[in-house]
Amino acid sequence: MMEPILTVYNLDGTLLNYQTLLRQCPHQVIDCTDIKGKNLYCAPNAFEEIKRRLLSAKKTPAALIGSGNYHYVTYLHLSRIDHPFTLILFDHHTDLMENHDLLTCGSWLCQALRTIPNLKRAVIIGPDPKDLDKIPLDLQEKVTIFPENWSAIKIIHAFYSICDTDSIYISIDKDVLNEDDAKTNWDQGHMALNTILYCLNAWQILSWDGLDLCGEWPDPSFSQTSVQAAHLNEKANLAILKAAGLVKPNPKKVTIKSTAILRGKNKPSHSIGA
Repeated sequence: MMEPILTVYNLDGTLLNYQTLLRQCPHQVIDCTDIKGKNLYCAPNAFEEIKRRLLSAKKTPAALIGSGNYHYVTYLHLSRIDHPFTLILFDHHTDLMENHDLLTCGSWLCQALRTIPNLKRAVIIGPDPKDLDKIPLDLQEKVTIFPENWSAIKIIHAFYSICDTDSIYISIDKDVLNEDDAKTNWDQGHMALNTILYCLNAWQILSWDGLDLCGEWPDPSFSQTSVQAAHLNEKANLAILKAAGLVKPNPKKVTIKSTAILRGKNKPSHSIGA
């Protein structure tokens, strides 16, 4: 059995329908559907349970989280890094809201910058212009924002001019993309997918601590809207994984077994045929 390169979180049922992507990516599934108190915010007991299941799984280069409602899962991945690193965040929102009581999809970065010593800087690419002046005062020296209208070349050069760590972690919320390239349940930006792909290709010369993606359409039903959104998002996810060098452009068809991490225990899951 091939070692997984991708961790798939089953938080809302959206990702298991991505059969084309899953056929091409050896993966493991962390099932969290039974955990309460996890949508939009993460209750303390939910946080500890998701963390336990993550630590029970194999460490992989990339992760698919699901809807942007669960972007706070990135915090768990960042907290595992044991050396200084820079976070590159593609997102239409800064995720720097103040919330001292709960970890949420809108506050996780605030908490990460304050509680993860190895996270030296966050570079946020593509937020809404109205959010640019909402960086908390104590974090302004650790946050750099690149506007969504910058070209990929400008982003790449600007990043190299400020990055002072040897490694990076990349988190991508597809709500940064225009609606021709992705469909999410949050207000979206205007960035083209090719901008992200170009950056990922250029940054392959750096040391990566990981990559995660969120921004799926949260309805896994077979309605026309859901099916169209899933097709668009799966295509974007696969393009991103290819640009990151994790999936070959034209892989041979193989039979891959996924591993489901169910409530912290490894069990064989469905076989995905060629």
